[in-house]
Amino acid sequence: MAFFICTQKMARAYNRLPNIYADIEDVFGKIKQQVPVFEDSLVMLQHSMDRCESISAKEKYSLNELEKVEALKNRFIRVTDLILEVFLPLTDKMDGEKMGTIIDQFKRAEKKEIINKADDLIRIKNLSKDLYRSHFPDGLNEYLGPLIKQAPFLFEYFDGFIRYAKYRGFYIEPEKLSLPN
Repeated sequence: MAFFICTQKMARAYNRLPNIYADIEDVFGKIKQQVPVFEDSLVMLQHSMDRCESISAKEKYSLNELEKVEALKNRFIRVTDLILEVFLPLTDKMDGEKMGTIIDQFKRAEKKEIINKADDLIRIKNLSKDLYRSHFPDGLNEYLGPLIKQAPFLFEYFDGFIRYAKYRGFYIEPEKLSLPN
């Protein structure tokens, strides 16, 4: 009788535990799904950065220049959103940590050496928020310099995330398919 009661208690306790394997599968699935999206977004961001390389602050911009900078702005915001909304939470899930505040997530990313300084992510987040609220071409001269200066950090974050995911065993390089001769 005592054995039966003990196993009943254990079964009830087991049902209250989080399903660790389901969480691991969820993280693997999200990484597998979102890393290609992030890579594609970075390719497009790099393309926009290359196109805006020759544009400098001035009083009046051509329509072509405005279009290029607008594309850069939107791609910067998109990649920043991916970091804040997808990849920072995934980093915490890899370690089974509760999300907490965004500042806590930045500090944990720094502690895990995904980024050099939490302040970098704070600057990126604030710039993205300001860019989202700005109306181009108003304020273009104010944001063009910081936008071009901060964009390379997004590539560093991606490299840090992949390095950390590999270290934790959550990322495996996709195999390159070779076509038969």
